[in-house]
Formats: sequence, structure tokens, C-alpha cells
Amino acid sequence: MNYHALSNFLNSGNNNLGFSFREFLTKICTTFVTINTSLLGAKNEFFGKIISVFITISLFLIFRFKSILHTPLFILLLWLFSGILGFSVYRHPVYDHYFGFLFSAIIILAGSILSWIYENYSKLFSISLISVLVFINILNNPLRFNPNNQMQRSINVANKVLEIAEDKPFNLAVLAERNYEDGYRYFMELKNAQVMHADRWDQKTIVDNLIVICEKPKEKCDPTHSPKAEVANFGMSKIDSEFEIDGVTIYKLIHYK
Repeated sequence: MNYHALSNFLNSGNNNLGFSFREFLTKICTTFVTINTSLLGAKNEFFGKIISVFITISLFLIFRFKSILHTPLFILLLWLFSGILGFSVYRHPVYDHYFGFLFSAIIILAGSILSWIYENYSKLFSISLISVLVFINILNNPLRFNPNNQMQRSINVANKVLEIAEDKPFNLAVLAERNYEDGYRYFMELKNAQVMHADRWDQKTIVDNLIVICEKPKEKCDPTHSPKAEVANFGMSKIDSEFEIDGVTIYKLIHYK
């Protein structure tokens, strides 16, 4: 077997499988740190890295005295590692809620390590670690900060759109990183607004006005050239008027003639 060729295959991302062994190992470590940062470190990356190193060292110390196959931690680590392994080959962005099935595992693991330290080394040290974790999470608790009032903002924007539409049918589009039309459409339809979904194959669904809600910074808003289907299906357009409310820019577009 050509071991040199095999090594190049595993460590290069240019093969047909799109697999890089070095990248794979890096992603395992990164995913582990991300989970600890999100759940135990209160989104503080510095504490997340410290916690990850501490858990790793603690596990090595525990398994110096006990066989991994003969401890309840084996099933727990299998659960955690299989999840991390899956995320390590996932090539798209990973968000906190994706880790939902692993959150219980990391909490139980942290509790088991603290319990082992309490029983075998130092009760004071274990209690101190718990106190530090509690302090970090209280310090960065989201309840300490003002809410972003997304629901109220959606209501305000929806009401402004209805004011712009003047009780006439209109097409709707939302330009945002992680939001869609449905959140605004809901509050519009509660007031019986005639929100039309533009379908290029059905001209009856394309009306005179397209109202575009842009949640991006204004300099990144380009409603007339957006590739989004709701904009493209409306056809060539130009800006008739624009408004700002609650940090959101609203554009009224009409057909370009």
C-alpha cells in the first residue's frame, strides 16, 4: 500500500470525498469547545476554552484509575462523541439549537467530573468550581439585558406596511440574514391585508406594488436587484418611496416602465 498517497488523501480537502483528516480533527475540537462555550461558559469563548481543557484533563485523570469500559461515563462519552463526530463532517454553519440533543450529555458530564473531584480530591475545590460556573452564567445571563422586542418590532413594521399599502393588494419580500416573510405576514393577515405571493407563472398574483422589508444595514439593501424569488418574480422595478422604522428600512417598489 502506498502510505504516502493515503496520507495525502486524508489530509487534503481536494479529493472527491471532500474530506481532510486534519480539518476533521480540528472540527472535533472546535465543536467540543463551541458546545462548552454555549452551555457552560455563557457564550464567553475564553471560559469555553478553559472549561474544554479542564474537562479533557479531568477525564484523563479519571481513567487513570478506572477502565473507561467499566464506568457509567462510557455510555455518556459515546453519546457525546457520536454527536460531535457527526457535526465534524457537517460542512454548513452550526447554530446553538443544533446541539440540543447533546446539551444533557455535557451537563451530566460536567456534574460527574465535579462529583468525582468532590469525593476523591477536594470538596472545597469542587464547590469553588461550581461557584465560578454559576458566577459566569449569572454575569452573562440574557435576563440582565434589555430584550430586542422582535415581536413588537414585527407588529410595528407590519402596521407601517399596511399604511403604505393603503388597503390595496401588494406583493411582499423580506431581505434579512435569518428571517422570512411569514413573521410579518402573520400580523398583516390578522388585519385582513391582501398580501399576494408573486408567482411568475400566474400574472394575477403580481400586482402594482412590491413592498420590501430590509433588516440589513441600509448600505447592504438593494431591493431592485435582489436575487430573492419574491423580488425577481415581481419583474423589473424601481424604488417609489422608502421609510425607516425600528431600525428596519421599508421600500415601496413599482414596475419599471
